[in-house]
Amino acid sequence: VAVAEPIELKGQIIRPGISIGVAMMPADGRNFGDLTKHAELALLHHKTAQTGDFTLFEPHMDEDVHRRRQIEAMVRAAVANDGFELFYQPIVSGRGAALLGFEALLRMPDPAGGYISPSVFVPIAESRGFIKEIGTWVIRKAAQQIALWPEHLFVSVNLSAVQFRDGDLVGIIGDALKAAGVDGRRMEIEVVESLLLERSEDILKQLKELKALGISIDMDDFGTGYSSLGYLWRFPFDKLKIDQSFMVAFESGELNVRAILGTIVSLAHHMQMKVTAEGVETEAQVALLDELGCDQIQGYYYGKPMPADRVAAELLSQYKTRAVEDIPAMRPAAPAPSLTAGL
Repeated sequence: VAVAEPIELKGQIIRPGISIGVAMMPADGRNFGDLTKHAELALLHHKTAQTGDFTLFEPHMDEDVHRRRQIEAMVRAAVANDGFELFYQPIVSGRGAALLGFEALLRMPDPAGGYISPSVFVPIAESRGFIKEIGTWVIRKAAQQIALWPEHLFVSVNLSAVQFRDGDLVGIIGDALKAAGVDGRRMEIEVVESLLLERSEDILKQLKELKALGISIDMDDFGTGYSSLGYLWRFPFDKLKIDQSFMVAFESGELNVRAILGTIVSLAHHMQMKVTAEGVETEAQVALLDELGCDQIQGYYYGKPMPADRVAAELLSQYKTRAVEDIPAMRPAAPAPSLTAGL
């Protein structure tokens, strides 16, 4: 439809869209107030799900909104009280010969003693304007932690589109590295393809500035986006992270998965990029990736995400490799500056 046509505004491509929530009488209400309330709930659900052209009201949406408000309150409290945590998942070389680094993964505890999935609370944090403060905290915390670990290890951090929006991301990361005394070559940033769909020239400029600090630029979830190949020559990627869906497809016997994975690895190597496979959980997957020449492996087969204070014991018990012999001296980083500092 015409409203979905891209619009160019001051050199930037804007992609407009419409969200529609529908409530019908008498099933969803017998007066204007109830119908309006339920249509708004359907609209909110549509914006969250981002599927289809419109969303019809369903009774469970009342409960969904209540739960969303609960999580929003928890996010607010975590921002105010430094209530987030970082877990670290190991990234190893092929066949687990050496520990190379970690991906830092954001966690938010819930009152029951567990953790709320990032897929649940991150979209809420983004919609309520908290994600930049949270992202800055993650960068500082990860830099502080990797500074305490052996110098051959790196840490990778996920970035959202919001963090690129104000143009101060390079300064935030540079300041965090400087404050922690960490060489930029020990940090990697992961971006997803959807980030590159809009404001591409501005984002390209920031990525190049990050590379100038020595930081590795990784395309996350490669193979699941819109036109990944078109971005490989335009953006300065150092690594492709193969989405875990390929490992699932391999285990289910999907045809041509081996050929596709081999093509991705070969293409990346020809373009002087490294390749990390995510979601690796079985010996058969490890053997396949080793056969294809995949550089790095990440997944439950070699280690689940864990708090910093568990890294030493977990890795020593699982790997027994020279790469982790000096890890017993590791210790958790001091608390990062408050999320609300300077706000």
